[in-house]
Amino acid sequence: MRARHSKSRVSRIDVREITPCSGYARSMTWFFGALVVVFGVTLLGFCVWSVVRTDDARRFVGLFASSASAHYKEQFARLIAGLGLLGNSPHMRFSTFFEVLGWAIVVTALVLIALPWRWHHRFGLLVIPLAQKYVIAYGMMAGLLGGFLIYSTVA
Repeated sequence: MRARHSKSRVSRIDVREITPCSGYARSMTWFFGALVVVFGVTLLGFCVWSVVRTDDARRFVGLFASSASAHYKEQFARLIAGLGLLGNSPHMRFSTFFEVLGWAIVVTALVLIALPWRWHHRFGLLVIPLAQKYVIAYGMMAGLLGGFLIYSTVA
């Protein structure tokens, strides 16, 4: 008697179904995309805040590099934003621009972490009064970048 051959219940993997955005890679793409969108929304929020509550925005800008704790929190936030840009830039419009921007943010954050925070503080003493004087323009530029980040991520 001849044995009947039935199709195996084990599914075969079609190599054409494996893409760079499957499984783990897809979830990381969503994660990095979410980081970039949160970064963009934060910048847009600062834009609105700088117009609506100008004095509060000036005080906030004055807190940059004001202590070691503030310095390291700033650099941690910059690292997260920069890594988000690096991870999501291949999936964004203007990907080369955002990859370069991501690297610039990450590298400068790492340099500032390596340097004594007081150097950052001294630099801040020179730059912060100018940012406070033009806080609305500073906020508008942040808003433009935030909108551009969101557009480039979702488009």
